[in-house]
Amino acid sequence: MTTKNEGTSVQMFTTSLQSPWGWVALAGSDAGLRDLHLADTRKQVLSLLEAVPVSRTASRVSAGAPVFSGYSAFDIVERLSAGQDMGDLTLDFRGTVFQTKIWQALRTIPLGSTLSYQQFANRLGMPTATRAVASACGKNRLALLVPCHRIVRADGGLGGYRWGIERKQRILELESSNTD
Repeated sequence: MTTKNEGTSVQMFTTSLQSPWGWVALAGSDAGLRDLHLADTRKQVLSLLEAVPVSRTASRVSAGAPVFSGYSAFDIVERLSAGQDMGDLTLDFRGTVFQTKIWQALRTIPLGSTLSYQQFANRLGMPTATRAVASACGKNRLALLVPCHRIVRADGGLGGYRWGIERKQRILELESSNTD
C-alpha cells in the first residue's frame, strides 16, 4: 500500500511483537521508523497501530521482515534489550523543529544515565524551557529509541511517561543492569 506524504508516494509498514517491556508496535517507511509504542496487551498495541497516522493504508508485515532501515522489529527489540546502540536506524521524526531538537538531544543521554528536566534544559542552553522539554517528552512517538524515560524529576522521582510510570521504572532497571 502507498500513501501520500508531502507530495511523494510512501510505502508504510507496521508490525507488533512482545518484548521485555511488554508489547511493541512499530510503524515506518523508507523515510525511517516513525513510531515505536509500548503497551501491556496485544489488543492495546493493535489499537496504537490503528491510531498511527496513515496506518489504515499501511501494510502489516512480519516482525521478522527487515523493513526498518534494513532491520526487522525482532532485530530492533533484540538490540535495544541488549543495550546496543541503534544510531544507524533512520528515524522519521514527526513534530515541530523544537520537538525534533529535543528528541535528537535525548538520544545523546547514555544508557543507564538519567538527567532531571532542569539539567536537560540547561544542557540545551534553555534553562527556562523545562515545561517545554516535558511537553516534547510527552509527545515522543519513538519509545526507547528517543529515551525520554531517562528524564526524571529534580527530586529523583520518575515524573511522567507516555507508556506508564511502572514501565519507565522497569526500562531504567533493565538499562542499569545492561551497564553493570
